[in-house]
Amino acid sequence: MSFLGWLAGKNNPKLPKSEYLYGTRHLIVLGIVLVSAVVLSLILRNKSQKTKKIFFKICASIFLFFEIAQRIVNLVFADSYSFSWVMQKLLPLYFCSIAVVCIIIAIFTNFQPLINATAIMGLLVTTAYLLFPATGLNKTYISFDAFYSISSHCFGFVVSVLLITTRYAKFEFKDMWKTFVIFGIIIAYGLLTSLVFFPNTDDYVFILKNPLEFESIIPYPIIYILFLGAWISLFYVAEFSIGKIKQKRKEKKSIEKKI
Repeated sequence: MSFLGWLAGKNNPKLPKSEYLYGTRHLIVLGIVLVSAVVLSLILRNKSQKTKKIFFKICASIFLFFEIAQRIVNLVFADSYSFSWVMQKLLPLYFCSIAVVCIIIAIFTNFQPLINATAIMGLLVTTAYLLFPATGLNKTYISFDAFYSISSHCFGFVVSVLLITTRYAKFEFKDMWKTFVIFGIIIAYGLLTSLVFFPNTDDYVFILKNPLEFESIIPYPIIYILFLGAWISLFYVAEFSIGKIKQKRKEKKSIEKKI
């Protein structure tokens, strides 16, 4: 296969789930991602804030390079150049794409509320991908498009984990509302793209249709909102609880010293 053929990714049939889900290729990817997240967390854990900032800016630069490269490749090998098609290829539409763009913006701007929100969002959407990959790993051969999909999701998972484990993301209880606001804006954007800008295309943030197709007497969008609320709260409640435990231990040690 030529380099241009690899970039174009034409004639690359999708595989049935039975052939790739938790197969050799999938398990290798899972192993590499998990080991990378653990090793890098241990390396960066005690590094200075300046070192962490440099590291995450390098990560954001890698993300930015691939986001630009993917869009250029899509435009070069396009079969259509209608305004709607071009905008769908240029804009971040799916939750994972939105998470990547938010990570880039958050790290380069050092906007703490967005860093917090993207760590939570990135971990959720990339974990979902790693457990049930719907793109990339489902292709017969790893074309550029498939490589982009696999690498961006895997790298997104590692970066999201590192934002949390290195405490670059700071989940202070008083700031939890800011994360809810950011998620609200993203969901509103997703609804606009699905229902207004590009109707009858896809459910980009997975709020309208149940991707798991489970049955429930509660409407799926309500379950979706409740789950997101619980997921966001989990990080802030955990941090708050850990802080209280540490404070009590410190007070106990202080009393014991006085005695």
